[in-house]
This record gives sequence, structure tokens and C-alpha cells, in this order.
Amino acid sequence: MKKIVLLKAICLALALCMILSVIVACDTENRDEDNTIEKSTTEEVTTEEPTTEESTTEESTTEESTTEEPTTEDSTTEEVTACEHEWQDATCEDAKKCAKCGETEGKALGHNYVNVGEKCSRCDAIKLDYTINPDGKTCTITYSENITSTELYIPSKIDGYTVTAIGEKAFSECTTLTKIVLPDTVKTIGTRAFYGCTGLTEMTIPASVTSIGSQIFYKASNLNTVYYDSTYYSSKNNFLNLSHITKVVFNRTYIPSCILQNCANITEVEIGAGVRSIDSYAFRGCTSITSIVIPDSVIRIGPSAFQDCSSITSVTIGDSVTIIGDHAFSDCSSITSVTIGDSVTSIDSCAFDG
Repeated sequence: MKKIVLLKAICLALALCMILSVIVACDTENRDEDNTIEKSTTEEVTTEEPTTEESTTEESTTEESTTEEPTTEDSTTEEVTACEHEWQDATCEDAKKCAKCGETEGKALGHNYVNVGEKCSRCDAIKLDYTINPDGKTCTITYSENITSTELYIPSKIDGYTVTAIGEKAFSECTTLTKIVLPDTVKTIGTRAFYGCTGLTEMTIPASVTSIGSQIFYKASNLNTVYYDSTYYSSKNNFLNLSHITKVVFNRTYIPSCILQNCANITEVEIGAGVRSIDSYAFRGCTSITSIVIPDSVIRIGPSAFQDCSSITSVTIGDSVTIIGDHAFSDCSSITSVTIGDSVTSIDSCAFDG
């Protein structure tokens, strides 16, 4: 009897152990499943974030493209819009041209001349003889007789060739001319170019001129004023030393050395606001000048610039002059009044001696 009871107790104990084992196993499986679900959920969240960034980027790109569209439309509009031309008629020297956009159409009409020295029937320009220079692009005005006009405006181009020179005796004895205007393309003026032009009263030498022949104004007996914008000078060719030339006006950056040295014929010198320097001996020996005014633009007066100008009575020196050179006004024995600006820092020895 005791053995049977013992066996039943052992069987019951084994059964309990098996039940506990099953319960533990089930609990472990449940935990594993929960962990798996959490991991998958985390991965899904992590995977979706880039998608959010990409969509944001796409939205940003869309916005940028949307913003840029009006610019494209504007530029397209500008390209499509054409100028409503307002054409100006063609002239002898210029093609038909739009007053709004500058576009040209066709060709210039060209001058309508009959004889040398006569006017164009369309623009009043005077027909001039010329020779083509070796470069094949420029030309020289040659002797032009039979000119009956009183005023002559020489064009910068003739038949497509740039006018760079006035030839020897080009306008010799053109007595009817009272005014000649040279273009700013002229570099050379030949010997006696305006010889005997007795009708001229004034003449401008443009800044472009770098070479001048002798006696260009010889016997142009009524020419009294020269506007000298060039800086050319040659000691062998004092073409301004003529008794009928009494006034010279300067307006170039500097007045070259010796340009009017010993020109006793000059009674008046006008120094323009463009001049910054008066070089040495520029007016030495101009014994007929009575006064001189140096504008504020000038910063330097060179040595002996006005030496021996014995008739000068008054001198006014502008506020920008810093240097007055050696003997600048020496031997100007008639000076009674001198006004010097505030900027002078150096007055060299003997500047006003004598």
C-alpha cells in the first residue's frame, strides 16, 4: 500500500514539472514576439524619415521652380518685344537710323557734287580733292581751288577714307573763306596750307595735330586769333610768329616749351581751364603782352616761362599753383601788381628778379 502511494506522489510531481516547463516556454515565446514587433516598428519609423526629407526637398524644388517661372516669362517677353522703329532719313554721310535703338538700314546717300570747290546739292558740303594714303584707309586733302564759300567744315571722312592730313598749299589763296574747321582726325598740316587766306580771322588747331609745316598762315593777313589745342612745337618752325597774329588761346593739358618764345606780335594770351602746366620758356620774350591770368587749373609754372615779358604790368596766379620756377617772371620790368594763390609751396630763386 505504501509503495502505491509513493508512486502516485512521484507521478504528480513529474506532471507539475512538465506543466511549469510549458508555461515558461510560452512566456519566452511571447517576449520574443513583442521584441520583434518593437524592432519592426522602429525600422518602419526610421525608414519613413528619409521619405519625409525627400518630399520636403521636392517641395522646395517645386517652390524654386515656381519662383523662377516669372523671370523666364519676363525674359521671353523682352525677347519677343521688337523696337517700333522711328527712322531718321539717310544723309550724305550716314545711313538711315532708328532714333530709339540706333539700328541702321541701308547706306549713306553720298555727296552729290558737280565740280571741285562746289557744294553738295543735298548738304552744302564742299567737294575737296584728296589722295589716298599708303595705308589704304586714310587720305590727305590736296589743293582745292575754285572754293567760293565763306565757311568750310572739313569732314572726318571722305568717301570712306579718314582725313588725317591737310596737304601742302591745300587751301592756298582761298580768299573767300572766313572760317575753316578741321576735324579731330587731322594729324598733319602741310607747309603753307592756308597761305594767303586773307578772309580768315581765326583758326583752331585741334588736339590731334602732331606735325605742322612751315608758314601755314603766311600772308593770311587778317588772321589774328589762333585757338591752339595741340602740344606740337618745333624750334625750327615758329609758325605763330607772324605780325598779324595777336592772340593765342590755349586749352590743352600743358603749354609746350618755347611755343611763343620771342613772338613780339602777341598782345594777348588766354590760358584755358584745361591747362595744368606751363612749360619752360613758353612765353619768353613776348614783349607786347600787358597782363597774364593763370587759372586755378594750373599747378606748375616752369623756369623762365614769362621771362623778358617787359610790358606785363599785372600777374594773377591761381590757387592751385604749387611751384613757380626759376626766373619765371624775371626781367618783367613793368610789373606793378602780383597776386599769388594760397597753394604755392615753392618759389625758386630769381622768380621775380629784375
